[in-house]
Amino acid sequence: MKKEIPIDEGIIGNGTGFIDTESEDFKMLQRAILEEASRQTPEQRRNLILRGVRLRMEHYLQEKDTKKITPAGSFLKEILDEFNIKNSSFAEYVGLTKTNFSALIHGKRKINSELAHKLEAIFNIKLDLWLGIEHKNYLLEVKKEPKKKYQKYKVNDLIPA
Repeated sequence: MKKEIPIDEGIIGNGTGFIDTESEDFKMLQRAILEEASRQTPEQRRNLILRGVRLRMEHYLQEKDTKKITPAGSFLKEILDEFNIKNSSFAEYVGLTKTNFSALIHGKRKINSELAHKLEAIFNIKLDLWLGIEHKNYLLEVKKEPKKKYQKYKVNDLIPA
């Protein structure tokens, strides 16, 4: 049975590309990737996973037309899942309560500078990236506010006549 995987942005960026997972080219590429992966040390695999998450974070940060807000904590959750690290263990390790950590990975709490420093030390993903995502998300939320309530503010109201 022929299986096709849609490509998010398409081969030429128009959202219409598909990969035929039954093609011989796809199978050959898949075998080459699996063969290369089998030769990697556990540390190399960890670094590759972290690099992949970092690249997704950078892509999200650079994305101009963001329709969906992705909490920075969801990237952290992705890392923990990849490494089979329990949320409760990680929360304790970085000094968060289970409740606060749960709120963090679900976007109800933000990553602050102290936690961003810890995440940089643990995962070697720059604190600028963690905080940049939080800042982008804050700006996206602010832009959702109705502009009408701010239209009454004018510089002319402040300047003496």
